[in-house]
Amino acid sequence: MGEKKEKVESRVRIADRQRIVTIRRSAVARLARWVLEREGAPPAEISIVLVEDGEISGLNRRWFGRTGPTDVMAFPQPSLPAPSGLPPLGDVVVSTETVARQAESWEGSVGGELLVCLIHGLLHLLGWRDDGVESRRAMEQRQRALAGRWKEKRGWSLIK
Repeated sequence: MGEKKEKVESRVRIADRQRIVTIRRSAVARLARWVLEREGAPPAEISIVLVEDGEISGLNRRWFGRTGPTDVMAFPQPSLPAPSGLPPLGDVVVSTETVARQAESWEGSVGGELLVCLIHGLLHLLGWRDDGVESRRAMEQRQRALAGRWKEKRGWSLIK
């Protein structure tokens, strides 16, 4: 008889440093693992950091030379082993303040906008790019497909 291999899951660390929305940590972690699995990524360690506009504005200025807030940023990491023993994939930083503002101006839901932003950041960690017309179109199409599948099964379950 062959031995059953235990499935190794990605490790998702969540830092919630904002007061705009109350998130469901377990749902956010489940989403991250689900996206990585759908994209065929091997188990990895990722960090998701939820912040407000002031913090993401500082990151945007420091790393990209841009002023003002943005909704999501992704920071791929080198492949040195993390404390968990899994390779780090990187960090996704989301401003829930910008997410809430965008959802309001586009008459969408904050949960739906957060879902799309998290998927967008995760796709960037997996190598997707949106710096040209064709790459942006392909990334947006994949993002919509993933968001649609998630919503079908779980709705906008990322926030309370």
